[in-house]
Amino acid sequence: MLVETAGTRQTVAAACHSARSRGIRPGITLTEARALCIDLLHAPYEPHRDLRALEALGQWMMRRFSPIVALEPPDALFMDVGGCQRLFGGIEPIARRVAESFQAFRIDAGIAVAPTASGAWAVAASCNKGYRMISDAQLQSALAPLPPEMLRIDSDAAIALHQVGIATIGQLMALPRKVLPSRFGNDLLLRIDQALGIAHEPLIALEHRAPIGARMEFDCPIDSLETIWVVFKNLIDRVIPELIRRGAGARRMEVGFVQPYATRIEKTISISQPSRQPAHLFNLLRLATESVRADEGFTEIELKIPVYERLANEQALMMGQGKLAAGKELAQLIERLRARLGEGAAEQAQLVESHLPERAYACAEATANRNATGTAIVSAARPLCLLPMPVEIAVVVSPAEDREGGRPILFTRQRESHRLIISVGPERISGIWWDGHYKTRDYFDVEDETGQRFWIFRVLETWKWYLHGIFE
Repeated sequence: MLVETAGTRQTVAAACHSARSRGIRPGITLTEARALCIDLLHAPYEPHRDLRALEALGQWMMRRFSPIVALEPPDALFMDVGGCQRLFGGIEPIARRVAESFQAFRIDAGIAVAPTASGAWAVAASCNKGYRMISDAQLQSALAPLPPEMLRIDSDAAIALHQVGIATIGQLMALPRKVLPSRFGNDLLLRIDQALGIAHEPLIALEHRAPIGARMEFDCPIDSLETIWVVFKNLIDRVIPELIRRGAGARRMEVGFVQPYATRIEKTISISQPSRQPAHLFNLLRLATESVRADEGFTEIELKIPVYERLANEQALMMGQGKLAAGKELAQLIERLRARLGEGAAEQAQLVESHLPERAYACAEATANRNATGTAIVSAARPLCLLPMPVEIAVVVSPAEDREGGRPILFTRQRESHRLIISVGPERISGIWWDGHYKTRDYFDVEDETGQRFWIFRVLETWKWYLHGIFE
């Protein structure tokens, strides 16, 4: 199940057949879904990643079944199989092979073959598994029992049709054509004509993308690093022209090492920004192979560029060249750490909107172009060294007449006493009452006789003192 978050509200965006069988539908809240299914598994709804996956599936279908495949976001594909039947022995074998392929990929999809693209979409959307073959004579009767939404009309037209009692496409087609545009808009009549084949619906096919890669085989196993580096330079020189032709740079490289008597070794290298500089790509490959060990050497090395992006021309400001250069250096550092230590080895702190200092940040995988996803709530200076969790300490305070107590004048930690000569505060931070943490903290910025500065606080409800940070 996929969950879409809007502010503080989480709603179901998509659900599998198992979840739907338990009453979970798109539009209900996550709390309602959990009430229907305790062991519910859910993930965030990311439409941009779904679109990339849909495009990747379309590219695969272009190489496997038909050269003309068009996207219909968010979850549909059109494929023109006219002229392909001679290769597969007919139209039905194509539909059967597509259904078998989706089943092998564990993709639940409705598949329909019809004379029109709109007709095929409507029939496919109404069936859950398998495939249906619709001939010219069967098209109108196949569309008749389906709801009008299957014509891909907008929500306003669908609501207007239901308000007048039109529940099926058959009832809609029985109405006089002259009254449809004035009552429901011109788009409805166009959709009907496209479904019946009266109006042509052009398909915008995906651009065919041949895989970018190069490989080199050897007569005998090689194990010399110098030889492997020469091979890398040769493979890079062979993929760079294709990247230039497409106006793109590599974002991910995959290098495979084939051993004579052992399994194939795979290395994946992620690149923060698209690049096609031979020296840059070679250095990343060289760092990635430092951890590769093979006693018998390699009989083949293959380089692939599965992910690439278009390179955009950047114009730096006259006074901003230093910042641009620093950003590129950071990107290259992160890439080298990933290549040498592996994916996930480098992490980066992100700001999180939280009053509690220990919750005001989170660690995520480092990327050079990562933007802060939150805002720090800071009203005073914070120590550079913050302890992961506050440590309880013994504190002596000055006499005070008020009920909140005096200022700290001495504290002891691990049998080491610190006599305080400066104490600034308190800075009050309330607890997260909506999360069950009601305790209030009073923070003090203190300095001892040796010049060391500490960040300590007391909990008003328990009168206990804690050390939370050290200024450096």
